[in-house]
Amino acid sequence: MQELENYCQYLEDLTVSGDTINGKGLQKWIEDYCNKYMKQTKKQSLIESLTNTAIGFLISLGSTFIIFPLVGFESSVSKNIIVTLFFTVVSILRGYVIRRYFNRKVAL
Repeated sequence: MQELENYCQYLEDLTVSGDTINGKGLQKWIEDYCNKYMKQTKKQSLIESLTNTAIGFLISLGSTFIIFPLVGFESSVSKNIIVTLFFTVVSILRGYVIRRYFNRKVAL
C-alpha cells in the first residue's frame, strides 16, 4: 500500500496541466486512479474487520481452554464463549474505527 501511495504522489508531482489520458485531464485521471486503488469503502472495511475478527475468535476461543486452567481460573465452555464474544465485539469496533480513521487520514 505504501508503494502505491508513493507512486500516486510521484504521478501527481509529474502532472503537467493540459495533458490528457483517455480524454481526461492528467490530474483528474491520477486522482481517479489513486482514489480507486487506495481507498476502501466502509463496507469493505467492515468485511475485512469481521473476517479478521472471526479468525481471531476461533483462535481466542481455543486459547481460553489452555490459558484459563494454567492461571487457575475455573472455566466452562459457556464461560469461555462469553468471554471470547465480549472481546470479539471490542475487537470488531476497534478495528473498524482505526481503519476508518486511517482511510480518512489518507484522503486528507
